[in-house]
Amino acid sequence: MKKIFNLLLKIVFLVSLVIFPFGQFLRIELPNFPEIKLQPLDFLCFIFVFISLAKKLVLKEKFKLPELAKIMAVFLGIALFSFLINVFTVPAFSLVSSFLYFLRLFEYFLFFWSVADFLKESYLPVSTYLIFAGLAVAVLALGQYFLVPDTRFIYNLGWDEHYFRAIGSFLDPAFTALLINLSFIIWLSRSFDRKVKNIYWWSLGLIFLVSIGLSFSRLNYGVLLLSAILIFIIRKKTKLITLIVILFISMIFFLPKPAGEGVNLLRTNSVFAKLENYQLAWKIIADHPVFGVGFNNYRIAQRKYGFLSEENWQSTNAGAGADNSFLFTWATTGIFGFLTLLFLLARIMQKSILLAVKNEMALILFTSTIAIAVSSFFVNAFFYPWVLFWLMLLLAKFTAEN
Repeated sequence: MKKIFNLLLKIVFLVSLVIFPFGQFLRIELPNFPEIKLQPLDFLCFIFVFISLAKKLVLKEKFKLPELAKIMAVFLGIALFSFLINVFTVPAFSLVSSFLYFLRLFEYFLFFWSVADFLKESYLPVSTYLIFAGLAVAVLALGQYFLVPDTRFIYNLGWDEHYFRAIGSFLDPAFTALLINLSFIIWLSRSFDRKVKNIYWWSLGLIFLVSIGLSFSRLNYGVLLLSAILIFIIRKKTKLITLIVILFISMIFFLPKPAGEGVNLLRTNSVFAKLENYQLAWKIIADHPVFGVGFNNYRIAQRKYGFLSEENWQSTNAGAGADNSFLFTWATTGIFGFLTLLFLLARIMQKSILLAVKNEMALILFTSTIAIAVSSFFVNAFFYPWVLFWLMLLLAKFTAEN
């Protein structure tokens, strides 16, 4: 019976990785509920968790929560409390959408525990699988860049308009490039120990670099440079820092830059837009500093404050979050949720940095957490489903091995 459960878990796990690179292409929208967007990846994570729980109950195995899962449970409790105390301030038709965001977060935290438990019994090369998933993301981004460089038409579907930028299957250059950056972190971390460094391996790294470059995401340029420098310092390869800086500058210099504000690395429109976004979040925080507006009632709050237009407040893809995961957390769960998230991230970094010098997975987890945390100051990276999925997998693999 145990073998059957493990086989089912492995199948669901692999299928989730297969569909991962297709991102927003697989999104399901409900005509009568524009606020609700369903993702197959969420559904597969739910199935994985369900099978894992069923396995525990049927085989009468003990439930043991890792330390980090306990911190996640505290955060979930705070998020649920914030939702419940604000339940009468939200229109009834929006409660379902808000609560689904909580269920998704609950599901991904349970997914971490389930995968960690599964990997203790079944060895799977998670980092290798993630490299291939990242490669697929990069290839789709490059394909879009060369075949459909003008994607301004997606503005009518609630997305930002982009021209000659690699936005890939996630329809956003920042998130696409972040996921490729996370792939590059794994690739670079493993490059030191590979016995056979053939042309295919180095070509893989080049694909990651080019696709990040063509996103013209300044955030991810910085994340790329920071991640590489951290890995070189931890692996005591500081002489290579000069090389990566030269490659980075060369990449920026040789990138094709057709007309358009999006490829202008000195553009200021996006800077002012983010500053305005932060100000709106601070306004909500100032009025609800202790318990927040409820997780995740951010779209409703933005509408109440007049930050979203009445015409598209339900359908716009920018409505459910702020361009800063930390401000978003404070605004929706209050100060206690904010502090718990900081503690969770700090604990992940602390546990991984202690082993990062000699442990490859610890190095990958530490650097990836730093990359996600830095990105979370400029986009809502931590709560982005694909980023959260990626982080939970790395965390599960690290937990299973240590």
